[in-house]
Order: sequence, then C-alpha cells, then structure tokens
Amino acid sequence: MRIILITFILITSASDAILTDLGLRTGIIHEANPFMDWLYHQSPLAFFLFKVMLPLLLLFLIPHKVSKLLRGLMFITCALYVFVLGMHGVWIVTSYHQI
Repeated sequence: MRIILITFILITSASDAILTDLGLRTGIIHEANPFMDWLYHQSPLAFFLFKVMLPLLLLFLIPHKVSKLLRGLMFITCALYVFVLGMHGVWIVTSYHQI
C-alpha cells in the first residue's frame, strides 16, 4: 500500500507541476502557494524538480510498515492532489470554452 500511495502522490504531483506551468505560462492561473510561486519565478526547472523530488523522498523517509496515522496523512495528501487536479481541470475547460 505504501508504494501505491507514494506512486500516486508522485504522479499527481508531477501532473500538478506540468499543468501549473502551462497555466502560469498562458497567464490563466496564479500559483497560490507563496513559496512555490517564488520558486517557479526563480526557475521553472527547480519548481518541477522540487515537486517530483519530495514524493521520491517519501520512499526513503517512510518506513515499510506504515502507521495508521501516516497512512491517513498519505490518503489526505492523495485527496488534496485530486482536488488540485480537479481545479486544473476547471480552468482548462473554462479557458477552452472561452476560445
């Protein structure tokens, strides 16, 4: 279960980074997280690497036997990423219909 959750977090985090980059480049969205906004404006590559490296670090930091609390936190993280990707979907559909 640990690997599945971390893989899901990695894929959704990378997807979020790509879609955020697209939205920022087109001027359709703004980065809501002040740190990530600062990092993106320093270097889009650093922004993307940070978004990918954090979930990869989970592979090394989270023990093979995951407590109920940690598993719950990972599920919450997954749910938040689904919400964020849903928000990306809204602006993509909205901007598509404005063309």
